Amino acid sequence: MIFFLILYSNTDEYKEMYTIQSRYLKNKELPHLFYCFSDNEEQKEDYIIEDDILYIKGYESYRPGILDKTLKAMNYVYNHYPNVEYIVRQNISTIISYSKLIPCVLKNQLDFTGPLYYYSSPNPVEESGLTGEKFDLYGGYRFVCGICMIFSKKAVEFVLTHITHIMKYELVDDIAISYIFSDIPNDIKYEKMIEDIQIGWNGEYDSNVMVYRNKTNNRKEDAERMDRIISSISSEK
Repeated sequence: MIFFLILYSNTDEYKEMYTIQSRYLKNKELPHLFYCFSDNEEQKEDYIIEDDILYIKGYESYRPGILDKTLKAMNYVYNHYPNVEYIVRQNISTIISYSKLIPCVLKNQLDFTGPLYYYSSPNPVEESGLTGEKFDLYGGYRFVCGICMIFSKKAVEFVLTHITHIMKYELVDDIAISYIFSDIPNDIKYEKMIEDIQIGWNGEYDSNVMVYRNKTNNRKEDAERMDRIISSISSEK
Protein backbone atom coordinates (compact mmCIF):
# COMPACT_ATOMS: atom_id res chain seq x y z
CA MET A 1 0.00 0.00 0.00
CA ILE A 2 1.13 3.55 -0.79
CA PHE A 3 0.12 6.06 1.87
CA PHE A 4 -0.02 9.79 1.21
CA LEU A 5 0.92 12.33 3.89
CA ILE A 6 0.06 15.92 3.08
CA LEU A 7 1.82 18.75 4.87
CA TYR A 8 -0.84 21.13 6.20
CA SER A 9 -1.33 24.06 8.55
CA ASN A 10 -4.81 24.59 9.95
CA THR A 11 -5.08 28.28 9.09
CA ASP A 12 -7.47 30.24 6.88
CA GLU A 13 -4.73 30.55 4.26
CA TYR A 14 -4.77 26.79 3.62
CA LYS A 15 -8.34 25.70 4.38
CA GLU A 16 -9.55 26.11 0.80
CA MET A 17 -6.58 24.08 -0.41
CA TYR A 18 -7.44 21.38 2.12
CA THR A 19 -11.04 21.21 0.87
CA ILE A 20 -9.85 20.84 -2.73
CA GLN A 21 -7.17 18.24 -1.97
CA SER A 22 -9.30 16.24 0.44
CA ARG A 23 -12.10 15.89 -2.12
CA TYR A 24 -9.58 14.84 -4.77
CA LEU A 25 -7.92 12.17 -2.62
CA LYS A 26 -11.23 10.82 -1.37
CA ASN A 27 -12.55 10.57 -4.91
CA LYS A 28 -9.42 8.61 -5.83
CA GLU A 29 -9.96 6.42 -2.72
CA LEU A 30 -6.31 6.77 -1.77
CA PRO A 31 -5.16 6.18 1.82
CA HIS A 32 -4.04 9.53 3.15
CA LEU A 33 -3.84 11.96 6.03
CA PHE A 34 -3.27 15.69 6.15
CA TYR A 35 -1.10 16.52 9.15
CA CYS A 36 -0.64 19.63 11.26
CA PHE A 37 0.00 20.72 14.82
CA SER A 38 -3.23 21.26 16.71
CA ASP A 39 -2.29 24.59 18.36
CA ASN A 40 -4.91 23.53 20.90
CA GLU A 41 -3.89 23.63 24.56
CA GLU A 42 -6.83 21.36 25.42
CA GLN A 43 -5.56 18.48 23.26
CA LYS A 44 -4.18 15.92 25.71
CA GLU A 45 -3.42 13.10 23.28
CA ASP A 46 -0.30 13.15 21.13
CA TYR A 47 -2.42 12.47 18.05
CA ILE A 48 -6.07 12.97 17.16
CA ILE A 49 -7.66 12.16 13.79
CA GLU A 50 -10.72 14.10 12.68
CA ASP A 51 -11.99 13.17 9.24
CA ASP A 52 -8.72 12.92 7.26
CA ILE A 53 -6.65 15.34 9.34
CA LEU A 54 -4.03 14.16 11.81
CA TYR A 55 -3.77 16.73 14.60
CA ILE A 56 -0.45 16.47 16.38
CA LYS A 57 -0.05 17.90 19.86
CA GLY A 58 2.12 20.99 19.58
CA TYR A 59 2.43 24.39 17.96
CA GLU A 60 3.19 25.44 14.42
CA SER A 61 6.49 27.03 13.39
CA TYR A 62 8.55 27.04 10.21
CA ARG A 63 11.73 25.70 11.81
CA PRO A 64 11.78 23.30 13.53
CA GLY A 65 7.99 22.88 13.35
CA ILE A 66 7.62 21.55 9.80
CA LEU A 67 10.39 19.00 10.32
CA ASP A 68 9.08 17.99 13.74
CA LYS A 69 5.50 17.40 12.60
CA THR A 70 6.64 15.57 9.45
CA LEU A 71 8.68 13.11 11.49
CA LYS A 72 5.83 12.64 13.95
CA ALA A 73 3.34 12.06 11.14
CA MET A 74 5.63 9.47 9.54
CA ASN A 75 6.00 7.78 12.91
CA TYR A 76 2.22 7.69 13.35
CA VAL A 77 1.60 6.11 9.95
CA TYR A 78 4.43 3.60 10.44
CA ASN A 79 2.98 2.45 13.75
CA HIS A 80 -0.72 2.45 12.82
CA TYR A 81 -0.73 1.21 9.21
CA PRO A 82 1.43 -1.95 9.12
CA ASN A 83 0.63 -2.72 5.48
CA VAL A 84 2.19 0.49 4.18
CA GLU A 85 5.00 -0.20 1.70
CA TYR A 86 5.61 3.43 0.72
CA ILE A 87 4.88 6.84 2.18
CA VAL A 88 4.60 9.81 -0.16
CA ARG A 89 4.93 13.14 1.60
CA GLN A 90 3.63 16.09 -0.42
CA ASN A 91 2.84 19.74 0.14
CA ILE A 92 -0.76 20.91 0.51
CA SER A 93 -0.42 22.92 -2.72
CA THR A 94 1.15 20.09 -4.74
CA ILE A 95 -1.19 18.43 -7.20
CA ILE A 96 -0.18 14.93 -8.26
CA SER A 97 -1.47 12.92 -11.17
CA TYR A 98 -1.68 9.74 -9.12
CA SER A 99 -2.33 7.55 -12.14
CA LYS A 100 1.17 8.54 -13.34
CA LEU A 101 2.98 8.60 -9.98
CA ILE A 102 1.83 5.30 -8.47
CA PRO A 103 3.08 3.07 -11.33
CA CYS A 104 6.43 4.90 -11.21
CA VAL A 105 6.80 4.26 -7.50
CA LEU A 106 6.09 0.56 -7.91
CA LYS A 107 8.29 0.25 -11.00
CA ASN A 108 11.34 2.07 -9.61
CA GLN A 109 11.46 0.12 -6.34
CA LEU A 110 13.65 2.82 -4.77
CA ASP A 111 13.87 3.49 -1.05
CA PHE A 112 14.08 7.27 -1.22
CA THR A 113 13.41 9.46 -4.24
CA GLY A 114 11.08 12.05 -5.70
CA PRO A 115 10.16 13.81 -8.93
CA LEU A 116 12.37 16.82 -8.09
CA TYR A 117 15.83 15.49 -7.21
CA TYR A 118 18.86 17.74 -6.69
CA TYR A 119 22.50 16.64 -6.68
CA SER A 120 23.56 19.52 -4.42
CA SER A 121 22.46 22.89 -3.05
CA PRO A 122 24.12 25.52 -5.29
CA ASN A 123 23.59 28.48 -2.96
CA PRO A 124 22.96 29.19 0.73
CA VAL A 125 19.26 29.62 1.49
CA GLU A 126 18.24 31.62 4.55
CA GLU A 127 14.68 30.30 4.61
CA SER A 128 15.77 26.66 4.86
CA GLY A 129 18.49 27.36 7.43
CA LEU A 130 21.22 26.16 5.05
CA THR A 131 23.68 29.03 5.51
CA GLY A 132 27.19 29.64 6.78
CA GLU A 133 28.88 26.65 8.34
CA LYS A 134 25.89 24.40 7.61
CA PHE A 135 26.14 25.18 3.92
CA ASP A 136 29.86 24.43 3.99
CA LEU A 137 29.17 21.10 5.71
CA TYR A 138 26.09 19.90 3.82
CA GLY A 139 25.73 21.97 0.65
CA GLY A 140 27.21 19.19 -1.46
CA TYR A 141 24.63 16.63 -0.32
CA ARG A 142 21.79 15.43 -2.54
CA PHE A 143 18.21 16.19 -1.57
CA VAL A 144 14.65 15.53 -2.69
CA CYS A 145 12.38 18.56 -2.86
CA GLY A 146 9.44 18.55 -0.49
CA ILE A 147 6.83 19.00 -3.20
CA CYS A 148 6.84 15.19 -3.34
CA MET A 149 9.11 12.85 -1.34
CA ILE A 150 8.81 9.08 -1.70
CA PHE A 151 9.93 6.73 1.09
CA SER A 152 9.94 2.95 1.15
CA LYS A 153 9.20 1.27 4.45
CA LYS A 154 12.92 0.62 4.80
CA ALA A 155 13.68 4.33 4.34
CA VAL A 156 10.97 5.27 6.85
CA GLU A 157 12.52 2.95 9.41
CA PHE A 158 15.94 4.50 8.79
CA VAL A 159 14.55 8.02 9.25
CA LEU A 160 12.69 7.14 12.44
CA THR A 161 15.80 5.50 13.87
CA HIS A 162 17.75 8.76 13.41
CA ILE A 163 15.19 11.38 14.46
CA THR A 164 17.52 12.96 17.03
CA HIS A 165 20.28 13.35 14.44
CA ILE A 166 17.86 14.80 11.87
CA MET A 167 16.47 17.36 14.32
CA LYS A 168 20.00 18.54 15.14
CA TYR A 169 20.45 19.80 11.58
CA GLU A 170 17.92 22.56 12.41
CA LEU A 171 16.94 22.71 8.75
CA VAL A 172 13.60 22.60 6.97
CA ASP A 173 12.18 19.09 6.60
CA ASP A 174 12.93 18.08 3.01
CA ILE A 175 16.60 19.04 3.29
CA ALA A 176 17.11 17.67 6.81
CA ILE A 177 15.50 14.33 6.02
CA SER A 178 17.37 14.01 2.72
CA TYR A 179 20.73 14.72 4.33
CA ILE A 180 20.51 11.87 6.82
CA PHE A 181 20.81 9.40 3.94
CA SER A 182 24.15 10.94 2.95
CA ASP A 183 25.42 11.68 6.44
CA ILE A 184 25.10 8.22 8.01
CA PRO A 185 26.31 5.07 6.20
CA ASN A 186 23.44 2.89 4.96
CA ASP A 187 22.31 0.61 2.15
CA ILE A 188 19.28 2.70 1.23
CA LYS A 189 18.56 2.91 -2.53
CA TYR A 190 18.58 6.71 -2.78
CA GLU A 191 18.54 7.58 -6.49
CA LYS A 192 16.83 9.68 -9.10
CA MET A 193 13.70 8.13 -10.60
CA ILE A 194 14.44 6.52 -13.94
CA GLU A 195 11.66 8.34 -15.78
CA ASP A 196 12.05 11.82 -17.22
CA ILE A 197 9.57 13.36 -14.79
CA GLN A 198 7.85 16.54 -15.89
CA ILE A 199 6.95 19.16 -13.27
CA GLY A 200 4.22 21.74 -13.85
CA TRP A 201 5.29 25.21 -12.74
CA ASN A 202 2.89 27.62 -14.46
CA GLY A 203 -0.43 26.51 -12.99
CA GLU A 204 -1.65 25.06 -16.28
CA TYR A 205 -2.69 21.47 -16.92
CA ASP A 206 -0.48 19.38 -19.20
CA SER A 207 -1.21 15.72 -19.94
CA ASN A 208 2.53 14.94 -19.73
CA VAL A 209 2.99 16.39 -16.25
CA MET A 210 3.06 14.17 -13.16
CA VAL A 211 3.44 16.76 -10.39
CA TYR A 212 2.28 20.37 -10.29
CA ARG A 213 3.80 22.95 -7.97
CA ASN A 214 1.44 25.78 -7.06
CA LYS A 215 3.14 28.53 -5.12
CA THR A 216 2.78 32.22 -5.82
CA ASN A 217 2.36 35.23 -3.57
CA ASN A 218 -1.41 34.81 -3.82
CA ARG A 219 -2.61 31.64 -2.08
CA LYS A 220 -6.19 32.15 -3.25
CA GLU A 221 -4.95 32.13 -6.82
CA ASP A 222 -2.94 28.99 -6.04
CA ALA A 223 -6.10 27.27 -4.79
CA GLU A 224 -7.93 28.23 -7.97
CA ARG A 225 -5.09 26.77 -10.03
CA MET A 226 -5.24 23.57 -7.99
CA ASP A 227 -8.96 23.22 -8.61
CA ARG A 228 -8.56 23.72 -12.37
CA ILE A 229 -5.72 21.22 -12.63
CA ILE A 230 -7.61 18.57 -10.66
CA SER A 231 -10.65 19.06 -12.86
CA SER A 232 -8.52 18.49 -15.96
CA ILE A 233 -6.77 15.44 -14.48
CA SER A 234 -10.14 13.97 -13.53
CA SER A 235 -11.29 14.35 -17.13
CA GLU A 236 -8.37 12.33 -18.50
CA LYS A 237 -9.32 9.17 -20.34
